[in-house]
Amino acid sequence: MLAQPVFAQTAPEPAPAPAPETEILVQTQRRDAEKAVQTLARQVTGRLPPDRPIARFHEPLCLAVAGINRAYLDSFAGRIIENAKLADVPMARGDCKANALVIFTGNTREELAQARKKQRWIFGNLGPSALDALLKSRDPAFAWRSTEILGTNGMLVQYDDREVPQNRTIEMAGRLKQPIMIGVTGAVVIIDRDATKGMTAQQLADYATLRLLAPTTEVRELIPGAPATIMTLFLDPAGAPAELTDFDLALLRNTYAIAGNVPASNVYGRIANDLVRDR
Repeated sequence: MLAQPVFAQTAPEPAPAPAPETEILVQTQRRDAEKAVQTLARQVTGRLPPDRPIARFHEPLCLAVAGINRAYLDSFAGRIIENAKLADVPMARGDCKANALVIFTGNTREELAQARKKQRWIFGNLGPSALDALLKSRDPAFAWRSTEILGTNGMLVQYDDREVPQNRTIEMAGRLKQPIMIGVTGAVVIIDRDATKGMTAQQLADYATLRLLAPTTEVRELIPGAPATIMTLFLDPAGAPAELTDFDLALLRNTYAIAGNVPASNVYGRIANDLVRDR
């Protein structure tokens, strides 16, 4: 009588090995780094609205600089222009009407108060409440930008007597895209020259670059673990970087890389992607 065959029992599938501690640590560090980047980005930009496009230059940039020694004027302005080119900001050629202005002066707050009375044009379309907030902001650097609403075709949106937008592209609304773009028509940075002692022309030009070209506001405190940024130049002069940092370049480039009609807050994820996720 033949012996009954004995079949080997199928071995159970091995349980997946736990992720190595080093991998878990790297993932945790990456999440922490991403959070720090986005926290800093929100502070630097003043928390961009989730339902409005990012404000940026759509018209060619024409830069003017005043109040600086002529020996340094060309190199200072040239540094800002080179920074702008890194982000593919449209640039004016030849003679042009300035729409970006950097001024070094003394008694900055007092001069701004006088300008509000006698040179109101310099503030563009800033309203009274925005002007009040500007004059109450921290010394010694002041910055503002004037904007206009454009259709997705780049044309100025006109409004009728009922303040209803009259633009053919206004019907192109969607959850992820807006029917409009926000164009910067003018940007001004005014710096108290007495507060720049010990700072390099490169630091000041790079600081002015971000204030002119990207959505920025005052950095009021240092964030532990956050990337370095030139925006801390007047908050922490001794600890400020010598030039635009990777964070600054990511903010500048992505301001002009995202579609003109997507929500401005999309820039946060792109900055984190550049600095953390792709590394």
